[in-house]
Amino acid sequence: MKAARLRQIIFEAIHLLNSLGLKLKVLVLDQETTQQMVLKQDFHVTHHEPWLHLDGSNEKIYVVWDVPHLLKNVRSQIMKHILQVIGLK
Repeated sequence: MKAARLRQIIFEAIHLLNSLGLKLKVLVLDQETTQQMVLKQDFHVTHHEPWLHLDGSNEKIYVVWDVPHLLKNVRSQIMKHILQVIGLK
């Protein structure tokens, strides 16, 4: 998915939820490169400030990576780097 479309979907989803009287507290994503780029460049999400604000609101919407993808990525890094170092791959 293109970054511009992802940005639009995030904005529209949050505004739709707000219009229904629901307050989004957490946005869960899967670490895909485009998602990381949009969060960093458009929403200024960092490791030190893992949240975003919309429309000048002071309310934070926290961004978290989904656990299955986190586990998969940790496993991949172990398989790629650590096992090579100890000679098991």
